[in-house]
Amino acid sequence: MAASRALQIGEILQETFSYFPPPERKALARWRRPSCDNTLASCGRVNRTFHSFAMDVLWRRMFELWPLLRVLPACQWANDDDDGSKLGLFGRLHPDDLHRFQHYARKITVLNLYGDSVFDSSILLCLSRALGDQPLLPRLRILEWKGSSDLTDYHILHVASPSLRTLTLESNAAEPTIISPASPVAVPCEFIFEALCERIAAAAPHLEVLSLTALDRAPYYFAPFANCRSLRTVTIYGGILSASHCVHLQTLSSLPHLSKLSVGSFNMVQDVVPGFQNFDALRELSVSGGSTSIGHVLTAFASLNAAIRSLKIDIEPSCSLRTVGKAVGLMNIVKSRFSSVLEDFTLDGVPLGWSGSAAPPLEPIQPLLDVRNLRTIYFVCHSYPSKLSDGDLCMMATAWPELVSLTLLWQHDRTMGVVTPSLACLSHISRSCPHLKTLKISHMTLTFTGGVDTYPVLSHRLSHLYIEKSASDPQDICVLDVALFLDRLFPNLDAKYLRDSCTKVHRVSDAMVAAWIQVCDQVRGFQAVRMQERKRIAESSGR
Repeated sequence: MAASRALQIGEILQETFSYFPPPERKALARWRRPSCDNTLASCGRVNRTFHSFAMDVLWRRMFELWPLLRVLPACQWANDDDDGSKLGLFGRLHPDDLHRFQHYARKITVLNLYGDSVFDSSILLCLSRALGDQPLLPRLRILEWKGSSDLTDYHILHVASPSLRTLTLESNAAEPTIISPASPVAVPCEFIFEALCERIAAAAPHLEVLSLTALDRAPYYFAPFANCRSLRTVTIYGGILSASHCVHLQTLSSLPHLSKLSVGSFNMVQDVVPGFQNFDALRELSVSGGSTSIGHVLTAFASLNAAIRSLKIDIEPSCSLRTVGKAVGLMNIVKSRFSSVLEDFTLDGVPLGWSGSAAPPLEPIQPLLDVRNLRTIYFVCHSYPSKLSDGDLCMMATAWPELVSLTLLWQHDRTMGVVTPSLACLSHISRSCPHLKTLKISHMTLTFTGGVDTYPVLSHRLSHLYIEKSASDPQDICVLDVALFLDRLFPNLDAKYLRDSCTKVHRVSDAMVAAWIQVCDQVRGFQAVRMQERKRIAESSGR
């Protein structure tokens, strides 16, 4: 009886159904509905109490528009010789049908569309006219439109509304022009896209997050979005970003709340520098592309009055910095232009400890070791095997005493006999970085020099330790000693997080996984004993 009453409380139902969200996925064929959708639909048919809460969760996030269109009896599937089966409008749109459509449309707040549509383009236009040119999704807040073969797809105008806060547009179209069927004259895609951007910006004036991506060319028109005064985050990724495109980009510098900007391009000429000026409110900057392009952008932003606290550099795999000189050049720009306020730094693609180089492992980032106020560091060296040792990690810890989070991910080739860090370096890291909370390492042997008693009890506050792979032989691991070593250094360690770090990685031997699980279980045992002892002391003091 108590359970029956509980299921009549709206807050409990809402919390329960929230555990059945649509999964992160690309658009599926219409006959392959996810199991969670079926569960929510079944719950909605149980009784009236369940119905409203289940339907709210079921319709909150959609990955295609055709389920919404199918609530209209006039929308039916029809075979198309060229495009296969498509939705078409056959019949009149009655008032009751439109009312039902609006009822479900108001529930949709997130729409993720991938690829071209599976319905006739005239359906949305007819619906919009039947509803008095109102937005079809009046409560939509997040719109993600990816993979369309045509960047100038005007379908988006029918779903954009003043409630929209996040907009992502991505096109894989390669042709720079469009030829109208009514005219043999090629219309430059740039002009059509300009008109599309103007209408989107007018339909969604309260945008806060904007992302424009054209995989084969630059998304070249940004001026209309300068009227969206609430924009806080802008992401732009495309082909060649020329000086003329950056004239449009500079219009965004007038936005008073724009604090995060991401720019990605394979080829960015030096002439674009004037386009990256007057972004005084900027606090986070992300740049991806070739090393030369990245250098141009960093140089441009270094002359700003903005206090950039977070910097991310992502070097494209085809432009990897195999030469140490290019890496040192970029790091010198970071040191000389951003070091005063920089706190968070991400570097993806640097040859840190590259085994194919005779240079010292940390030479590519040597200038960065002088930036003392870094709090979060994320390094990824995924293009080639790297060689990092205990001394390298200890040197990093000494250089950055204010670290709160340190992530080092690299490839390790055991066949090359490359040195791998061991647990012994953790003692030095814990002493050098007293504020460290998270440490994530790709490879580390579960060994340490000397006995456990040679390492002091530091009671460090680190809670998240992630060791992706261990190069140790399971037979050489003393489970009790490793667990005691970790517990002495980090008594607040999250043992479950530590255990997941190895058990979720593929290509790890079963024996290694078993040894790792035993270590984590032993750490949990130490923590349980310590907690019971504290409880006993507290109870004794209370008496």
